[in-house]
Amino acid sequence: MLNGRTNPRRSSVEAFVLSCLYHARTRRTALVLPEGKDTAAYWMRRYDHAARTDTPATSSRLPQRMAAPSHLLDSNHEVVPYRDRRERKTLEGWRDDCSRQSSVLLLHGTGGQGKTRLTSRFAADSAERGWLVVQAHHRDGALKLPSRIRRDAKLLVVVDYVERWTPDALVRTLEGLSAWGPHTLLRILLLARSDDIWGVLEPELSRSTDCHVKPLLLGPFTRGEDDADGAFNEAVYAFQQAIGLPPEQLPPPGKAAEIGRSPLDLHFAALAAVCARQCGQPVPGDDLSTFLLSHERRYWLSGLKSDQPSGSVAVQLERFARVVFTATLFGPLARAEDARNVLRAVRAGESDADIELLLDWHAQLYPQTDPAQAAATHLVPLHPDRFAEDFVASHLLRPRVPELLTELLVSCPATRDDANDGYMRRRAVALLNGAGERHPMIDELLQDVHGEVPELFAYINSKGFKYYPHRTEVVLRGGKPQTIYFFAKVPRNAKGQPVRIPRTRVVKENPRNGFLTISKKDLPGEGL
Repeated sequence: MLNGRTNPRRSSVEAFVLSCLYHARTRRTALVLPEGKDTAAYWMRRYDHAARTDTPATSSRLPQRMAAPSHLLDSNHEVVPYRDRRERKTLEGWRDDCSRQSSVLLLHGTGGQGKTRLTSRFAADSAERGWLVVQAHHRDGALKLPSRIRRDAKLLVVVDYVERWTPDALVRTLEGLSAWGPHTLLRILLLARSDDIWGVLEPELSRSTDCHVKPLLLGPFTRGEDDADGAFNEAVYAFQQAIGLPPEQLPPPGKAAEIGRSPLDLHFAALAAVCARQCGQPVPGDDLSTFLLSHERRYWLSGLKSDQPSGSVAVQLERFARVVFTATLFGPLARAEDARNVLRAVRAGESDADIELLLDWHAQLYPQTDPAQAAATHLVPLHPDRFAEDFVASHLLRPRVPELLTELLVSCPATRDDANDGYMRRRAVALLNGAGERHPMIDELLQDVHGEVPELFAYINSKGFKYYPHRTEVVLRGGKPQTIYFFAKVPRNAKGQPVRIPRTRVVKENPRNGFLTISKKDLPGEGL
């Protein structure tokens, strides 16, 4: 009803919303809603928008805006049924171990490995078992807890995108949680792509919690070829049903065991097979992301109107691609004026009128659907993250785009508060770092940016002090050259050259004095 899929009277919807909000506030254990989502006005705006943009559903087929690859692949929309992971049992054991009053666990895995979907299922199961589940957001460290909590309460806090937090902000948040109450059973689940940040967090966590455990690596999605075949067929049928196609068994593009390593790899393959059959195209043997991005660009055409920015269709699509690129790097934004400033900085339109039309176009195709980001409705980024990173890499091949991105990172577009500027640049750098794992040209671009603004790549220890990575070349006694990486307290140290730390190195914090050190990365382990 709130998504505009039925046709009740608006007054009935408003009465329903008010009843739900009243129940959320007065239940025995208060239900904490994200900031901005705890008012009737928000839900009525969402209902009005959905009622305008979507027609009531008459079948299982999704509305047109939800049939885009970015929507179908987004784990938050759960188009493909959930498949359980063996790591969930480990999470349950960690949660239910009553010998630990408070405990922290870092769950890590590469992009598309299924961390968000697994955590959502684990959080829902925990809520059913009486746990109060809340989420800390990386944008401002916001964490909304009830003003009163029972002495015997059980609290599960999920902290996603740990790599986008500054370590000092994360440590302050965790310390505040640990001091919440001596009788509160507390579990803090951190989600990240790698366990690199553990070397900085571990010394502080050992002091602020009575117990913490080793990071847990999320393993392969499927076990064996038969399991992968079953998961592929299940995803194909789910996508066919969502798009409105008759069920049909399709062959996987490549070996099932290879595409079954992660949920996103498998869903890429399944959706590519469905889209290829629908359009009468051959299924690409590799680079499925590029194939699906071409279908995402076709989806943009559905938003074209007669009052769109001036120019041919090709020119309009090129401008819109720049809007999606900017949103993916710097969005979402809460203020419309900040979104206008960013689009002016990337020269997306020739006039303010063009900028407004582009913003409307983008809002129509990419509305905010994440409750945790309810207040940020402008320039919603592309999802899922790895799909977005591949789009950014492809757009960087366009003429003059790398230079424009460097300019943006060096001088972030003006916003109404400095905190937002810092968040925008941190988010952009974090996304580019993730993309650089698969697209070496982005690592090269970031190194160029680092040379101009090393301040942007400062490492902040758990106490809030900034350190800047440097490199120097030395010659050992036997005449062998060696590269030494070290931190300095200033952006440019005379004893070395400012540098980005290679992916083969990891940063650790000295528990005695907070100094940061750089060492070779250990081979990843698995388990608790």
